[in-house]
Amino acid sequence: MFRRGISIVVISAILFLIPAFCFAEDSKMQDYEPYTEMEFSSFAIDMRRAETIFFGSLPLTFLASSLAVGMVDAVLSTDLPTTGISLGASIGLSLTIAVIDYVLGLEEENQVE
Repeated sequence: MFRRGISIVVISAILFLIPAFCFAEDSKMQDYEPYTEMEFSSFAIDMRRAETIFFGSLPLTFLASSLAVGMVDAVLSTDLPTTGISLGASIGLSLTIAVIDYVLGLEEENQVE
């Protein structure tokens, strides 16, 4: 059973990774031009930053909310769906972190001007 699992992993690696290396082009970008300051609007830049902060904080907030909901569930001995509550709490907390970062960024821009 264990050998079969190892065999599947090895065969999958051979079938998928080796052709990827064979058909990959040269990794050096010859005509690379860095982005200019005016290429993206400030809304797009702010949205990208918020998205990065939201999805970057999501694993940490999910871990924290799972631990908190688990402790509350152990103390109160309830039959609540802990995964759904943890997921909802982590999404809300990550969204709150992204909004706070956006507001702090706006305040920092106002102080600079």
